Amino acid sequence: MIVIALNKPARKEKTRSVEPVILALETMYKKRISRSQQDSQEFLHLIHEALSLEDTNIKKSVSENEQFAVPPNPFEGELSTQIRCQRCNLLTPWKKEAFTELSVAVPAKVPRTYVHANFQWSCNLLECLSSTLTTDSIPDYACPLCTLQNTLLALEVTPTKPAPLLLATSRLRAMTTQFMSSPTPVNIDLDTILLPTGVPWKHIKVPAIKKTVISKPPRVLAIHLVRSMYERGYGAGRNSCEVSFDEDISVPIGGEEVEAAEREEAVVDDEKVLGEEKYRLMSLVTHKGYHDNGHYICYRRRKRERRAKVGSGLAEKEQLANLEVVKEEIDDDVPVGVESAPIEQVDSRTRWWEISDEVVTGVDKSEVLSKRKGAYILFYERTL
Repeated sequence: MIVIALNKPARKEKTRSVEPVILALETMYKKRISRSQQDSQEFLHLIHEALSLEDTNIKKSVSENEQFAVPPNPFEGELSTQIRCQRCNLLTPWKKEAFTELSVAVPAKVPRTYVHANFQWSCNLLECLSSTLTTDSIPDYACPLCTLQNTLLALEVTPTKPAPLLLATSRLRAMTTQFMSSPTPVNIDLDTILLPTGVPWKHIKVPAIKKTVISKPPRVLAIHLVRSMYERGYGAGRNSCEVSFDEDISVPIGGEEVEAAEREEAVVDDEKVLGEEKYRLMSLVTHKGYHDNGHYICYRRRKRERRAKVGSGLAEKEQLANLEVVKEEIDDDVPVGVESAPIEQVDSRTRWWEISDEVVTGVDKSEVLSKRKGAYILFYERTL
C-alpha cells in the first residue's frame, strides 16, 4: 500500500511513514527490526526475501485449475555460471542461480601512504559490473573428467587385474570416450559411478575458466556498490571511489537460451541486439558519511501526470466531475503515520525528486548523475 501511496500525486504537503512496512516485516519474521538500521542494502535484501517468500506461499496456495496469475517479482533475475577445463576441455552445463540484487565490488583505493593529497580514484559502473559478470581463472579446479581419466590410467597400468578390475577398466574407458566425444556440455557426477572395493578415485587439480553471465534479466535491476573495505592499521572504512554511471546502460545477457538462439540463427528485431538488454535509471540511493554512520538520500525519477482532454458536452462535464472526486479522494487519503512536510514546488521540466527523510526537493538529471562519490544502490528499469 505504501508503494501505491507514494505513486499518487501529492497535492498537499505530506509524507508517508515506513513504519507499516517495518511492522509487516516484523510480523512475518517474528523478530524485531532495529530502528537504528544503518545499512540500506541489508534492509532492501530483507524486503526482497519477504517478497520471494510471499510469492512462494501464494503459488503454493493456488491450485493449477484456478484462473489466477501470480505476477513475477520485478527484481528477480537469474545468473548462470559455466566452467571449462583447460586440460581436457570439458564444458559443464550452465548452473543457474536466482538473484534480486547484484552486489558488485568497487575498486579499492591505493594505500594511504602512497595517495597524493589531490589524488582521486574513479571507475565506471559497467566496469564494476564486469567484475561480477566476467570470466575468472580457477587454478585448482577438481575436474571430474580429468579425475576419471587419471583413475583409468592407474587401473590400466596395474599389472595383474582380477575380473572386477577388468570390468571397471572397460566401463571407465567407455565413459571417458563418451564424455570426450559429446558435442554438448556434460554433467559428470563421480558419486554415481561405482568403483570396485579398494579402488579410490585419483583426484587431480587442474586450471579452468569460469564464466558468469546474466541469463534472465530482471525487469528492475538493483545494483549494490560494495563500499566497505578493510585497511591494515586503520580497520574497516568506507571506499569513496568515484563511480560514474549513465542514465541508460546496456547489460550483456548470456546463458543457455542465448546460445541456443545464436545456434538457430533466430530472427531478431533490428532495434534489439541479441545477448543485450537496455536499462534506464529510475532511482538512486546515495550515502554520505563514514563506514559506521552517515545519511542516506534517495533520488527518484519524477512520475509525470497526463491529463485527459475534456470537452464541453454533458458527458465530458461528468468526466470532469469524476476527476475532481478522485482528486479529493487522493488529497483526503492520509493514513496513520502521515505528517506534514515541505515539498518544493517545481516546474514541469524537473524530472527528478531528491528525498532526504521528510524533505523533498526537485532536482535535474545532471545533479543526479553527479553523485559519483556517494552512489550506493542504483535501480535500473528495463526498457521495452
